[in-house]
Amino acid sequence: MYNSLNATPYQKAGDFNLSSFVNLISYQYDANGSDLKRLNIHHLVQEINIFESIASNVITGNIAILDATGTFKDMQISGFERLEFKCSTPGISRVYDFTTATGNPVFVHHISNREQVQENAQVYVLHFCSMERAINQSTLFSHAYTNSHEAIVQDILRTHLKSKKNFFFEPSSTLFKHVIPYTSPLSAINYLAGDTQSKAHNSAGYRFFETSTGFHFRSIESLTNVSSKVPRKSVASYSMKRKNNRQNVGNKDVKSDLQSVFEISIESSVNSLNNMTSGVYASDMVTHDQFAKKFTTRRFNYYLNRLETSQMVTDNSGQVVLGQGIIPNMIFSNGKTPADMVGRRMFQSTTTKVHNDARQPPKEQITQKRISKQEGMKGVQATIQVPGFFGINAGDVVNLQIPAYDNKSPGAVDPLSGKFLVIDCKHTIIKNEKNHMTQLTLQKDSFTRVLDDENFDTFTEQRTDTENKDYDLNLIDEVL
Repeated sequence: MYNSLNATPYQKAGDFNLSSFVNLISYQYDANGSDLKRLNIHHLVQEINIFESIASNVITGNIAILDATGTFKDMQISGFERLEFKCSTPGISRVYDFTTATGNPVFVHHISNREQVQENAQVYVLHFCSMERAINQSTLFSHAYTNSHEAIVQDILRTHLKSKKNFFFEPSSTLFKHVIPYTSPLSAINYLAGDTQSKAHNSAGYRFFETSTGFHFRSIESLTNVSSKVPRKSVASYSMKRKNNRQNVGNKDVKSDLQSVFEISIESSVNSLNNMTSGVYASDMVTHDQFAKKFTTRRFNYYLNRLETSQMVTDNSGQVVLGQGIIPNMIFSNGKTPADMVGRRMFQSTTTKVHNDARQPPKEQITQKRISKQEGMKGVQATIQVPGFFGINAGDVVNLQIPAYDNKSPGAVDPLSGKFLVIDCKHTIIKNEKNHMTQLTLQKDSFTRVLDDENFDTFTEQRTDTENKDYDLNLIDEVL
C-alpha cells in the first residue's frame, strides 16, 4: 500500500485530514422545532482516538474536549447524542466517514474525566461507538434460519442492526438450521461465528469485526492466507529506527518514515504453560449422543492439525510452510510430546434430530481447533508505535523486522521477525500538534526460523536414537 502512495501532499509522516466539521447532534430539537440541535465542536477538539480490533464487533473511540464556550450546558449532553466527522490520510482511499449522509454517524454513549482546568474552561471525554452497537443494546429478536452462516449474519446485520455498511465474508462449509432464541443481534452473530467452519480453509471459528472498510465475517486463516499455500501480502513492512530519528517537518522521505517503528514492546513469546492448560497443544472432547446412548472421546493433536493448517511462515519462494508452528516436535516428559499431554477436557452433546431433524454445526469438530488456533495466535505478540496511517486496519498483515541486538552480527534480525496479523489498531490524532500516531497490536502463530524436531527428553535429560536406546547426556562422550 505504501508503494503506491502519493507523497506529494505530505509535509511529514503522520499528516492527516480532518473534516472542517465535528458535529455534535442532540436528540433535542432546535428553537424552531424543525431540526435536531447540531453544534460544530471542531475548535474544541484536542484529541481523537479510534479503535479497531478483530476481537471487537464494532469500532469504538473517544474525543477529548476543551470547552470554554459552555457546550456541555447548551447541549445538555446526556449520552444519547451522535457525532459526525471524517478523517483520512492524504493520498489514500480508506477513510473514516462517520457522517449522517452515509448513514454512519457514531453514537455518544458515555462522558468521562470531566474537570475544570481554568476558571471558565473544563475538559471532558466523549466516548463513542458505531450506531450498530447502540441498536444492538435495544434489540432482541427470535428467528428460525435455514441457510449458510454468512447469509444468516448478513440478514441479521441488515434487518436487525439496520446497517448499510459493506459486508465482507468468507464462504462457510455448509447449510445449517438455527433457531435464534430471543437474543441480541450481536450475541447471535458471535454464537454463529464460534460454530462456523471455513469452506476453503481447514479452520474452525470465525471473527465478526468492523473496520473503516465495513464489517468482516472471516476465519483467522483467511486473514493470514489466500489459500493453504498462498499467504496474504503484507500491506506494510515496518522496521525499528533509532530513538532520536523522529518525524521532522519538511522531510520528504515520507514512505520510509511511515514504515518506521519508534516504540516496540514484545508482550509474549510463547507461554507453554498457558498453552498446555488452554488446549493449544492437546485436548479431549467428550461427546454424548442422547439417543444412541453413547460417549465418544475425540483427541486433538497440535502436531497433526498443523500439518493441515496454514501458518503465517513462508519459505524463500513465498510459499506457506505447512507444519511450522510454535513448538518443535519434541519429547517433553516420559516419552510424551506436548501434544500427547492433555491439559484440557471439554464436554459436548452430539445429540441429533432434536428439532425436527435440524442440522447443527459439528461442534465436536470445531471447538478444539478453534481454541488451539485462537489461543495459539497469542503465543507471539508485539505492540508497535508507528507514524499514523489510516490505510492500516485490524485484520491486515504486516511485516515486522525486529533487531536481534547482537553485537557479533550487526544488522541481524530476531527470529520473531516476519509476518504478523494486526489484531488491534488504535489511531490517535493530536489536533493542535497536527500529528497522527498509530498503535498496532500484532500476533503470529509461528516462528520465522523452522523449529527442528528433537527427541531429547526435557525431564530425564536423555536422548533416544533410532534404535530406541537411552543415553545419559552426561555420559555421551563415553558412549560415543
